[in-house]
Amino acid sequence: MLIILIIRKMRIILTVNLFLSKMTSLDYLLSTYPNGLDGQGWNIKVLSSNPSLPWYKVRENPRGLYSPLGNLQPWDTSNLSSNPSIDWKLIADYPDGLNSLNDASNDSGNNANFEIQPWNVNRLSANLSIDCNFIRQYPEGLDGEPWNMSYLSANRSLDFSLVTDYPEGINGYRWDMTYLSANPSLPWNLVLQYPDGLGSQSDKRPWNTYSFSYNQNLDFSIVTKYPNGFDGQAWDMINLSINPSLTWQFVLQNMSGIAGNRWNIYWLCRNPNIDWQYVEDHPEGFADRAWNVIGLSNNPSLPYQLLDKYSQGINSRRWDVKALSSNHSPAISAIVRRYPQGLCSQSWSMELLSSNPGLDFNLVRENPEGLDGNPWSMYGLSSNPSLDWTLVSEFPDGLSERSGPWDLPSLSNNPSLDFNLVRKYPNGFDQQMWDVSALSYNQQLDWRFVVDNPQGLNGQQWDSSGLSSKTYDK
Repeated sequence: MLIILIIRKMRIILTVNLFLSKMTSLDYLLSTYPNGLDGQGWNIKVLSSNPSLPWYKVRENPRGLYSPLGNLQPWDTSNLSSNPSIDWKLIADYPDGLNSLNDASNDSGNNANFEIQPWNVNRLSANLSIDCNFIRQYPEGLDGEPWNMSYLSANRSLDFSLVTDYPEGINGYRWDMTYLSANPSLPWNLVLQYPDGLGSQSDKRPWNTYSFSYNQNLDFSIVTKYPNGFDGQAWDMINLSINPSLTWQFVLQNMSGIAGNRWNIYWLCRNPNIDWQYVEDHPEGFADRAWNVIGLSNNPSLPYQLLDKYSQGINSRRWDVKALSSNHSPAISAIVRRYPQGLCSQSWSMELLSSNPGLDFNLVRENPEGLDGNPWSMYGLSSNPSLDWTLVSEFPDGLSERSGPWDLPSLSNNPSLDFNLVRKYPNGFDQQMWDVSALSYNQQLDWRFVVDNPQGLNGQQWDSSGLSSKTYDK
């Protein structure tokens, strides 16, 4: 008998665990704490935009959710419409919108007055989870609102078979060629198929060459095939020069530029795809122009060997040390370690360097007093998303007397916050308190901590909007 009871108990535990494993953390919390983690209720407007929203909750409660005071709070259909995890079948089941109480305070059950909350078709058009089969099913839009063709044209999740099936537009509304040309998902064979643009013969809408120029996935064979652009519009050399799809081979094949228009040397120097060996071998410049050293200083792929070889600048042009201080290149920390006093008679910007996500925090640990007599910016370090949190634990009072204490509001906002630090110092440290409103929005916040501290911290209540916005993946 005892063995049978044990087996039954194990089955129950396995069943519960299986059920919980199929639930998201937010789903579990909504079911377990219907009055909110802090007992003050969920913010349903913010909850409507939460990508972890369990959509069956909306289906089961199309009118909304009740607050702890008993008032019915309707779903925010505009936020639901922009939610990236939106359930398109739910929209198909409620094409006119969701029911909500006209006046929640007068809810008297079956005698309550209702109104319909329509979907926001503009936001649906821009939603990155756009279902193009749904658009085919409802080409006229929803509830009298047509699809927003500008948002739809710009939507990088757009299935371009919809464009080829409806080259003249949808339900009388034409594609927005400016946004369509800039769409990073644009298949370039569509451009080759329709080089004159889309639409009817009597109303042809040309491609936008300017938008092509900054399309991050531009196929540069299109530039070669159409060097004069489209519809009399020349290629924009600024955007072509910085375009992430530009290869240095293409630049060398077209050193004089495109159709008589030269490359923009500043943005060419900022392009991460620049060939640094070419720069090193040609310090005098590119073609007939000197390198733009400010552009090079800002380039995130700037290598250490170039900085070290030309530590005083290139071709008598000094490095912009302020730009270098904020440059995310891994080379920056290495060059700072080699030249702690700065470059070209310019000191490092400690504020920019401290907040630089590419900063090697071993450099900070090795030099807690700062560099060349200049202390670290504690605000910059505290807000740095790459912050080494063991450094905070090792130096809870700050790195040095000159630099001062850590900035707790910035630590509270830091997206990489190590929440163990909050557990270790719930009252804050160095006479500073945590910013509980910022903690409420921080994705690193552990919901168990909120449940254990429902009143907040240090007299600061949790922000229900922040708690409702979190995905609770932790």
